[in-house]
Amino acid sequence: MVGMRAVQVVVLAGGKGTRLLPYTAVMPKPLVPVGEMPILEILLRQLRRDGLTKILMAVGHMEHLLRAYFGDGRKWRLRIEYLREGRPLGTVGVLGALDWTAGPILVVNGDILTNLNFQELVKTHLRARNLLTLAVCQREIPIDFGVVDLDAQGCIRRYREKPRDHYFVSTGIVVVSPGVRRLIGRGEALNLPDLVNRALSRHERVEAVVSRAFWLDIGRPDDYALAQRLVERHPGRFIPRGPR
Repeated sequence: MVGMRAVQVVVLAGGKGTRLLPYTAVMPKPLVPVGEMPILEILLRQLRRDGLTKILMAVGHMEHLLRAYFGDGRKWRLRIEYLREGRPLGTVGVLGALDWTAGPILVVNGDILTNLNFQELVKTHLRARNLLTLAVCQREIPIDFGVVDLDAQGCIRRYREKPRDHYFVSTGIVVVSPGVRRLIGRGEALNLPDLVNRALSRHERVEAVVSRAFWLDIGRPDDYALAQRLVERHPGRFIPRGPR
């Protein structure tokens, strides 16, 4: 089985983060502090904990600040390289610009707070021999109205008062095998849902791993405030010990 050191990690850190203004007016979203360090530093520490040390950071907006802070990664015992997106390529379009090796690639957003075990996700992907393996989590969506189900004649079949629906949602964390390269054109802008549907249409192996780990996208002010509270109260839940 491929070792963790052979796995390339692509961190998506090029977005403008407009939903998190005014914070992102002066810094890229991955550098927004959560507790005592940027959200991306927390993620990088977790990746190193799980034996994933080869990092390719896809950058664009305010890339000079990301390069200045993280450098080549040696401070965290990582090897960080950078790929500048001349134009936005979406969440997986950047994969079309890579020179692939034999190992899989883990793609992860640089602005999430999670305690997912990345090593276990990669191992599951390798054991199953999937083309794509997505980490998903369950979300409960409350509906603040009475929901009426009708039949074809407009008659009421069921009435549910303020129901709660459950969905499996993508965390934006995905492991891809080298074969995915044939599904992405070089320079093509492509998002993960489009890649998944493209793979499914060709009957490729695409699997979801349901995770009970905590996961939060800090893109909205309320979610950012929640991330701050959680890390301040339970830093050991998210931040591995190790060199700063």
